[in-house]
Amino acid sequence: MILRAEQSRAEQSRAEQSRAEQSRAEQSRARYLDIAKGIGISLVVLGHLLERTQFLRILIYSFHMPLFFIISGSLNKKSTLSQCFKKGFRKLVIPVYQILAFDALLKILKCMVKGDVYPSLTEWINGLLIHGGILWNAPVWFLMTLFMCRLAICFCDYLNEKITFVFVAGCIFICTFSVNTKFPQWWLTNVIMSFPFFWYGMRKKPCNIFKNSRKKNILFIILSFMLILVARWNGYTDINIQCNGKNYLLFLFTGIAGTWIVVELSKWIEKLKISNVLELVGKNSFIILLSHYYICRGIIPEGIKYLKISSNYVLQIFLAIIIMGTYYCIFKIKQREKEIGY
Repeated sequence: MILRAEQSRAEQSRAEQSRAEQSRAEQSRARYLDIAKGIGISLVVLGHLLERTQFLRILIYSFHMPLFFIISGSLNKKSTLSQCFKKGFRKLVIPVYQILAFDALLKILKCMVKGDVYPSLTEWINGLLIHGGILWNAPVWFLMTLFMCRLAICFCDYLNEKITFVFVAGCIFICTFSVNTKFPQWWLTNVIMSFPFFWYGMRKKPCNIFKNSRKKNILFIILSFMLILVARWNGYTDINIQCNGKNYLLFLFTGIAGTWIVVELSKWIEKLKISNVLELVGKNSFIILLSHYYICRGIIPEGIKYLKISSNYVLQIFLAIIIMGTYYCIFKIKQREKEIGY
């Protein structure tokens, strides 16, 4: 009995040590990815302050959403279809419809205050399906599309792993010949553009291109230069409105290359003090995604219109820094309250 108890304690101790080591490894691995997400969500905010014709927005849109799909894919853990659905519904779908309920309330209040005509039943249905209509918090499409990407990978792997390759190839084929642009602009059809990036993140660790490279800095500069050239050549891309640019294959390149660059940059930033700021922002990117649109496409444009000032790069970048700085201060306060037990 004593021997069994000692063996049990020894096994329990080894298991706890193994879990602790795994946890430390995950934290170490995830830190630069949180920094990358912090950079990514900052670019999302800046992108929503810029005009579509500005090249900086074209450059940002060439890789910022692929970055999130690739990182999400790299962090995705294999699970059953049932587990994937339950977890995704709780963490992705429910928050989306909480935001849409808030949108609906804002629309009703606006109609009451201004005396506007209330939306038709069709407009309400389209809004709740995140398919246009009157509910305008557009970034929630990402969460619903990510939910479907996770379900798709689970379903394909459940049937046969080779089917996943066929599905990826089919998505690339459809987008390459711009068939997807003929589909309704909807989060469900956005999966076609997004899934190859998500699958790539699952199958290949981001930024392996720089691993053990003797000429890492030169390769980084060349790839950055190529990203700028290809993004300019391909033109405006946007997964949400299913805009492939001139060719989806070029978008695949800019999406993957941009992710490599941001992740490698994050590994370098990890050694600097600013890394703590970007890491905290990255960890709370979900909150920023759901809330920034009201600021970037609501409050700020109305303020600029009221003050009668012209928007330009300097103002747009300045406002983006102010917005992200405000978010960081809020998250830092919450973090300290949590640490001291408030």
